[in-house]
Amino acid sequence: MHVQLAITCLGLAAAASSGCQSTQATSAEREAEGKQLLGNDKGLVVNRENPDIEVLDTTLIDGDGSDAVVVELKNTSDQAMANVPILIDVRDAKGKTVFKNDLAGLEPALTQIPLIAPGETFDWVNNQVLATGEPDSVKVKVGTSEETVGEDLPEVDVSDPKLQTDQVSGVEATGTAENKSDVEQEDITLYAVARKDGKIVAAGRGVLKRLQPNGEKAANYHIFFIGDPEGADITVTAPPSVLR
Repeated sequence: MHVQLAITCLGLAAAASSGCQSTQATSAEREAEGKQLLGNDKGLVVNRENPDIEVLDTTLIDGDGSDAVVVELKNTSDQAMANVPILIDVRDAKGKTVFKNDLAGLEPALTQIPLIAPGETFDWVNNQVLATGEPDSVKVKVGTSEETVGEDLPEVDVSDPKLQTDQVSGVEATGTAENKSDVEQEDITLYAVARKDGKIVAAGRGVLKRLQPNGEKAANYHIFFIGDPEGADITVTAPPSVLR
């Protein structure tokens, strides 16, 4: 097995105000984002596409019970962006929509790009694609975010993933994540993508509820895959969730 690691190494933002927020935005910023993301409480709506996020490629992965979509994105600007809305429209061979991630109540990681640094290429994964037909293609619309992101960002260090098999859930990638910043991290989404001969063959997501600051205690991550990652090169990324 060949294992390759992609680590999100981002600089630390100094907390100038008293206390650290448990989310990336203030309540006012969240409200502004909500107005853009939610249309009449019906779910995600992208009205204005982001000119600075380029969609490089999309991949559909068949799974048992649910499928996965991987969207390879690039931030072509010189500014980091956080909580960027991303709408996927999965279609069958006749062009009919069989899935959209626009339902109200979806977790943010299934409708947003948590963080993408200037010039960064990022693999966003949705592993909860419950299609009503046979998926054949994916249309992607990336919106804009109202959130202001500083130049210096927290650093989350991810160890090399190791594959092991769970008799119930299948193949998983395991490892540790460590928060190098002095900002406590909460609800971090980890993205795992497996490539073989340059082709994406498997993908998955994992979540860590909390990472203590200053590397005080590493947390174990577990990421289950849709597709078969055996023998593939695996990248794991963990964008920080709390920026200040």
